[in-house]
Amino acid sequence: MTIFLKDNGVELFSNAISPCCQKVKMCLYELNLTFDEHEVSLDSKENLSTWFRGINPDATLPALKIGDKVISDSTQICLHLAREFGNGRLMPSDVKSYSKMLSILGLLDEKLHPASACLLWPMCIRPSFLKMEYSYAIELIKAIPNKARQSRQKSLFQKGLDADEVAEGVKTYEAIMSEIDLGLRDMNWLSGDHFGLADISLAPYLQISKQFGWGDLISEYPALEELFSRLSTRPSFKRGVMDSISGESRTSMLIKGRAKSAKIYGLR
Repeated sequence: MTIFLKDNGVELFSNAISPCCQKVKMCLYELNLTFDEHEVSLDSKENLSTWFRGINPDATLPALKIGDKVISDSTQICLHLAREFGNGRLMPSDVKSYSKMLSILGLLDEKLHPASACLLWPMCIRPSFLKMEYSYAIELIKAIPNKARQSRQKSLFQKGLDADEVAEGVKTYEAIMSEIDLGLRDMNWLSGDHFGLADISLAPYLQISKQFGWGDLISEYPALEELFSRLSTRPSFKRGVMDSISGESRTSMLIKGRAKSAKIYGLR
């Protein structure tokens, strides 16, 4: 059964390359929910515009608007959707497994996301910033409300893949993937016996290594590779993650990524 959320005024503000936006879309599609989607440019920092900050003062993506209510954290969006529309799907029913799921989601949010941002930003966003006047680009970055994100993006803008944050990001990315791989050895899904939010939340970050041709970042982790194979067969993964980016853009990312693979692998 498909639930037509958009008839109730549900809007998703997102960006195609954002893993956080991709996981929310994957969750929406997994639950057969329909919605109106609005693309917000990160290249031009449209997320810092007056109109968008009227929706989400934190200026982050995604943001899900349901009537007059806005949820602006991707994990909180997924939890809300699963609770309201999951009918027992996507979340464990027992307290121990639910607590473990929340711990995994916290790890992905607090460590894997910032690490992945240090790989994505120089490859996908920095080229647009390099076309701007330097002073204008710096002013845009200074307008970011979160100081840690502001500092990180300034460094990535100025130094690209030579930034210290990139080296730290590669090491953190691999360390977390190694930790998750160990936890997966006796399970089919990160969420436990059944596919769930933990798997949805990890999927876009696994895809990052594939889309840039940096598969060696996870190739040493067989349980993760098997998980990615299972995720790849789900229609929600195709619609929410793969179809978010056009084939032309994916080809371009792969070419540019492969050209930088020696640099990335040298930071391991």
